[in-house]
Amino acid sequence: MILACLVFFLSLDQCLGRWATSLDDLQDGQEVAFFSVINENNPSFQYMNNDYTRDSPYGNILLGADPGCPYTGARWKLQKQGDGSFQIITPNPNSAPYYYLFNEHQDRISVSYLGGIPETFWDFGHISGNVWTMKSHASYSGPSNYLYAQGRTNGIIGASPNGGNSDQGTLWKIRLLAPLPATLAARTSSLKA
Repeated sequence: MILACLVFFLSLDQCLGRWATSLDDLQDGQEVAFFSVINENNPSFQYMNNDYTRDSPYGNILLGADPGCPYTGARWKLQKQGDGSFQIITPNPNSAPYYYLFNEHQDRISVSYLGGIPETFWDFGHISGNVWTMKSHASYSGPSNYLYAQGRTNGIIGASPNGGNSDQGTLWKIRLLAPLPATLAARTSSLKA
């Protein structure tokens, strides 16, 4: 039984990609998926989508269901900066002109075409094992101390002033994704036109 469980989890990692466990895993150009730890037992709101809603000039990023295997859900690409921070972009061409993950305010993490502003730069804090926080360098229109990306049990992603174990919503797992085969990548988009 133990061997069967081990084989299942190893095959799942091969299918979906393994979890990041150190900053060395987070490399420039790496495609990742963000998993909301607070929603671990809520399959409707587990992964950060890049199919933003269009009810604002930027658009909300929401949590969505586990897209299964092979992983065809929202993919995010890390762009490592000289100071060790990251910009997180969607490689999805259907999201143009919105590419950069953006800390808009305490009730909205969104995407923006403005890539050079502090609200689009993020630091990853390693909590333990495969658990992380994501801290923005600034908040666009909310309180200035609301910097941690916060998954919520209603599927919204907002921001919190507290990160880590003091706010379970700010805990994330980062799945390191393998590139999709070209034929599957061409057919796959988490955005609705």
